[in-house]
Amino acid sequence: PIDNPVEGFEPVDTVDWTFIAVTYDQPTTTAEIYVDLDASSTGDDLSFWTDSTADLGEGHTTTSIGSLRPDNNNEPWDGAIDQVFFVSEVLTSNQINDIREAGSVYIPIVPSITNTAVSDITVSSAKCSAMLDAENSVYDIHVFWGTGDGGQFPAQWGNSNFVGRYTNAMSTNISSTIFGLTKGTEYYYAFRGTNASGSPIWAEPSIPFKTIDVPMVNNDAAIPGANYALMTGQETNGGLSDVIIYWGLTDGEEIGDNWDNTNYLGALEEGPFTNSTPTNLLYGLTYYYRCYAANNEGTDWADSTTNFTTLDPGISLGNSVVQDLTANTATLAASLNATSAVLDVYVYWGDNDGGSSEGGWDNTNYVGSYTNNPDIALTYPVGGLTPGGNRYY
Repeated sequence: PIDNPVEGFEPVDTVDWTFIAVTYDQPTTTAEIYVDLDASSTGDDLSFWTDSTADLGEGHTTTSIGSLRPDNNNEPWDGAIDQVFFVSEVLTSNQINDIREAGSVYIPIVPSITNTAVSDITVSSAKCSAMLDAENSVYDIHVFWGTGDGGQFPAQWGNSNFVGRYTNAMSTNISSTIFGLTKGTEYYYAFRGTNASGSPIWAEPSIPFKTIDVPMVNNDAAIPGANYALMTGQETNGGLSDVIIYWGLTDGEEIGDNWDNTNYLGALEEGPFTNSTPTNLLYGLTYYYRCYAANNEGTDWADSTTNFTTLDPGISLGNSVVQDLTANTATLAASLNATSAVLDVYVYWGDNDGGSSEGGWDNTNYVGSYTNNPDIALTYPVGGLTPGGNRYY
């Protein structure tokens, strides 16, 4: 709290609106108060007071306007308050005057800088980028980088480069290529802007990246669904690498041309990845896949191939009434729904009901193979039957 009285200010009892502004710069513990003592006129200077030892809000996580502090409603404000707003930047006296003259119509554009994606990563260099918005401002931009995240503390970064001076920048892309990096090492970077105002702007959060090395990639277990599957893998070394998943109905091993299909995942950082097959796979077939990674330092195949089958899409097979029954022959019948599936169908029959045990039946006959057949009627003729007696299928 600011304990010192505001010199030169006296309590005011007025029916006129009075403009008041407060700025606070935490790194320098500086608070400034601006008051318009003559609300009847415009263009006159604001009365000004400063304290360089202020510690606003110590111990509090909320702000109170019109009371002593957030946890104490004593000394309440006796009057009206209107058009209250906060700006996440220490404004200059000119900016505060602009607000006083224009009211809430004028909201100053707060300069900002944002780290964006790293690019052009090699074994020893990388291109760091950011977006700068600093209308009506001049900023000197530096990029800070190192093997640890230094946050907003320049001394905790291992290195820095001067990027350039930018004037009246609006949504401006800036970049700087850093050199002298070590292969296969994780780094962080962040951009900072400074000018004569003394309040730097930092881009947060810092961006991590890893210089490239010989890649290493593995398959993980597939996640099957009805008519499709998610193929998963993980790049365990190498930094930014181009990743491909080869897949199909046969195992092409470590020869790309031997695979039926190729899914390009693009350039990926180390870590897990997932890619989906099309949604036209058939239940009943075994599919195979193998992951591959490559960058300028080398290539790698997963150590082995992974296989999977899709989930049952809802196939059904039911016996129907026997047809064309004579003393010695009969046509056994069934109905099949094999949408999104491949099925080999057999008929089991005999003098005894073998149930669901293949070995419990007297006879077995292959009916045929059916691929993606919805609602098909199946028949199979049998002969050489002895007249009379019950038979089952």
